[in-house]
Amino acid sequence: MTNTTTPAPAPALALAPVLRMTRRRSVALIGAAVASATTTGLALTGCGSESAPTSDPSALSGHVQWMIAAYTAETQEWFKSTFIPAYNKERPKVNVTMNYAVDFNDLFAKRGALFAAGSGPEILQAGADDTVEYVKSKFTVNLRDRVAKWKDWADFYEVPKEATTYENHVTGIPAQLRPRALYLRKDMYDRRGVKLPTTWDEMRTAAVALTERNGTEVTIAGYAPGNWGYQQFFPMVWQAGGEMAQPDLKKVLFSTPQVIDGLRFWMDLLNQVQPPGNTLAAVPTGIPQIVHGTYASQVDAPGQLDTAIKRVPEVLDKLVVRPPLKKEKALSFFSTNWFCLGSQSKNPDMVWDLMQFFYRPEHLLQYDKSTSVVAPRKSMRTMDYMGDPKWQMSAWTEVVEKYARPHPPIVGIGQVNPLMTTVLADVRTGKKSPKDGVEELARGMQQIFDDFLKR
Repeated sequence: MTNTTTPAPAPALALAPVLRMTRRRSVALIGAAVASATTTGLALTGCGSESAPTSDPSALSGHVQWMIAAYTAETQEWFKSTFIPAYNKERPKVNVTMNYAVDFNDLFAKRGALFAAGSGPEILQAGADDTVEYVKSKFTVNLRDRVAKWKDWADFYEVPKEATTYENHVTGIPAQLRPRALYLRKDMYDRRGVKLPTTWDEMRTAAVALTERNGTEVTIAGYAPGNWGYQQFFPMVWQAGGEMAQPDLKKVLFSTPQVIDGLRFWMDLLNQVQPPGNTLAAVPTGIPQIVHGTYASQVDAPGQLDTAIKRVPEVLDKLVVRPPLKKEKALSFFSTNWFCLGSQSKNPDMVWDLMQFFYRPEHLLQYDKSTSVVAPRKSMRTMDYMGDPKWQMSAWTEVVEKYARPHPPIVGIGQVNPLMTTVLADVRTGKKSPKDGVEELARGMQQIFDDFLKR
C-alpha cells in the first residue's frame, strides 16, 4: 500500500466494479489508522515541490494526491486514459496520483491519518454533511478569494454553493448533485384512477389506494415503506415548517409540535403500507423496487433512472419525476459531493489550476455522467445525457432551482444517523411515542454537537 505523496512507479489500474456513493459512515478521528487503499500513480513526470505561476501551464511542477470515494470503473478509466493525459499535455511536470478509497468511511480514515502525519492530500472529496467539520477541523483552504476571481463560479447553482460554504469559508467546489425528488409509477396511478400527489395528505390517500397484498406479503407498496434515517428526517422537518439547528450548532431546533405531528403522520403511513410482520415482494438483484414495479411511489435520487435506462428501458415511459411533497412547504433534501483544496498542500496554485481544469464543462460532464448524477453547472443542463429526455433532467434541475435546500449545519453524521435510525425504528414499532422520539433525537444530536464544539 502506498499512501503518501511520494510518487512510485505506476501500478496497473485496479478498477472498482461498484459505485461508491454511500454517505453513511463514521466520522474518523485525526489519529485513525490508515486503512488499506487502492492508490494509482499516473503521469509520473516531474515531482518538484514548488509551482510556477499558472500563466505558464508548462512550468507547473509538483505532485498532487487526489482522494476520491464517489466513482465507478468508468470513472477510473476516464481519469487514467483521458483526463490526466489531457491535463499533462500542457503540464507535463505535474504528477497526479489518484487515491481511490473503498468508500467514504475509508476516505475519512485515510484522511485523518494523512493529515496527522502532515501529508494531507492536495485534493480530497467530501459531501454537504461534512462542510462544517471540514471548516472547523481546518482540512481545507478557504477558496473564497479564488472563486471571487473565477468567472466560472457564477455558473454553478446557488444551493450547492451554499452547501459548501460555512462562516464565509468556501470549503470546496460542487462536483455532483444528487437532489431527492418524488418518483411515481404513472401506469399504476392511471390504472387505479388515482391523482398524482403533491401534498402529504394526497400521498397518504394514494399510498393506501395503491398498496396490494397477498396474505402478509406486500406485492405492491403504494409508497416506499423502508426504515428512515437522516435523509428522510431532514426534509420531513422542513416540509413540516421546522428547522434542524442554529448555524452555530449551539441549539437544536426541531423539537416542536409540528415536527412531532409530522413524524407521527409518516410513521403511521409507513405502517399502513407495510404493517408489522408483513414482508415486501422480492425483486431481481440490482433492480430498484420502483423500477421493477413493486413500489408505486418513492423519494430518491437520479440513480433509479440510470438503472432503468441501462437495464429496464421498457419502464421509462411509466416513471415520472415530480417535485417534493408539501405540508407547510415543499422542500427537498439535497446532497452534493465536492472536491476541496487540502490545507497541507505545498503547491496551492498548482492544485487550483488542476481543479479549474477538472471543472471545465467538458471534463466535469464525463465525471458526472459516469456516476449518474445531476451536473452542478447551469450551462451544462442540456449537454449530452443532461439533455436526454430519458433522464428527465428538466425535472431534476427544477428541484435544484426551486425546491432544494442546502444541507443543514451538522457534524458527526456518523453518530447522528445511527442514533436517528434506531430512534425512528423504535417510533415506528411503537416502542417510543413520536414525542419521545423527537425529544430523544434532539437531546442526542445536541450532545453530539456540543462534544464536537469542545474539540
